[in-house]
Amino acid sequence: MLRHAVHIALTIITLGISCAGYANDSIATTQQDTSAVAQLARLMQAKEDTVTVSQKDTAELSAEMLRADSIAVADALKEARRAERRHKLITRIPDPNMAAWIAALLPGLGQAYNRQYWKIPIIYAGAMGLGYAVAWNNQMYVDYRKGYTDITSGNPEARFYEYLVPPGVTIDSSNKDYYTRVFKSKMEGYQRNRDLSIMGIAVLYILSIIDSYVDSQLRDYDVSPDLSMKVAPTVIPATQDRALDHSLGVSCKLKF
Repeated sequence: MLRHAVHIALTIITLGISCAGYANDSIATTQQDTSAVAQLARLMQAKEDTVTVSQKDTAELSAEMLRADSIAVADALKEARRAERRHKLITRIPDPNMAAWIAALLPGLGQAYNRQYWKIPIIYAGAMGLGYAVAWNNQMYVDYRKGYTDITSGNPEARFYEYLVPPGVTIDSSNKDYYTRVFKSKMEGYQRNRDLSIMGIAVLYILSIIDSYVDSQLRDYDVSPDLSMKVAPTVIPATQDRALDHSLGVSCKLKF
């Protein structure tokens, strides 16, 4: 009887120890599962953060690429417009009327419009030379006119003509008539030269206008040295004055 009781007690203690061990194992397993779930949650959150950052970076990169493409397209359009303007400027055929009008407005401007820039210095060099000729001849004309007026006036105080004769020469009754003719001849000569210089300026001005007009008219004219003549047989069609329907002949074509 006592033995049976001891056996039952040992069985109960063994069962208690087994239950305690199972409980401890369950708690440990639960703790491990909880740790795994927490780790999985952290991984998912990190993945979501990565995806969000990646989307943000992708959006910023796309915006930056779009701005770069827009700038490149704008630069390409500007360069294309500049190239088109240069092409139009180079291949532009001048308008004769416009060339004549702007040449009349300012000498040399018509040559610049026709892109004949080498003619501009020639025009202005001629204008400067003629202008100097006008000024110098006019000054000499004024001086000799004053001397001629003084020598013919009979006024003893009017003696400007003495500055027009060589040093040491004195004008008196013996040579007065001679120097009177000399002063008159010089005066008329310088006056004529002055007037011719003024006419030269006017002619140069008109020639610059004509040159601008003619040059723009002949801009698209074929001036190639290809001069040829071609002789070949041909069929002359019938006319009202001819009884035959057709006749044979020779055609001559001159290319120039």
